[in-house]
Amino acid sequence: MSIQRIVLIGTGKVAQHLGTQLVAQGRTIAQVYGRRRAASEALAHSLGATATQDWQQLYPDADLYLLAISDRALPHVLEAWPDAIRQRALIAHTSGATPATVLAPYCARYGVFYPLQSFSPDRPANFHQSPSACSPSRQPINRPWSNSLGTGAAAFTSSTMPSAPPST
Repeated sequence: MSIQRIVLIGTGKVAQHLGTQLVAQGRTIAQVYGRRRAASEALAHSLGATATQDWQQLYPDADLYLLAISDRALPHVLEAWPDAIRQRALIAHTSGATPATVLAPYCARYGVFYPLQSFSPDRPANFHQSPSACSPSRQPINRPWSNSLGTGAAAFTSSTMPSAPPST
């Protein structure tokens, strides 16, 4: 599967950095969904996309729906989506702390795409020196696509997902 046309859900730091990098790599961010109109329109404008604040207006034909939102928002967001999108779409979230299986009750094709770095609004992300992790449900997320965002994509399953060391 070639991933070219993407709908980006979220308007925060991760969404901004991933969207910018994806566009720089020749991908199309077709649409940006955000709760706040000003934020979604600003990010969409910077990426050459359209903006929406209405789940029912999500483009139904994207190759990937990339969720760059908080962990706690994931189930609430997916409950609001049109069934037609959830049944056919490839949906990935960007949380390193949440397994891909959180998406399983809501869609058939899902995964995690997680760049292993911190994001700051004042500093550009360095995707070329940071690896990324991918955890697809069934069909592998296109490795050349994920590699274009970093030095390499390590595939893992929810059971082999690297965990953070315990905090002291």
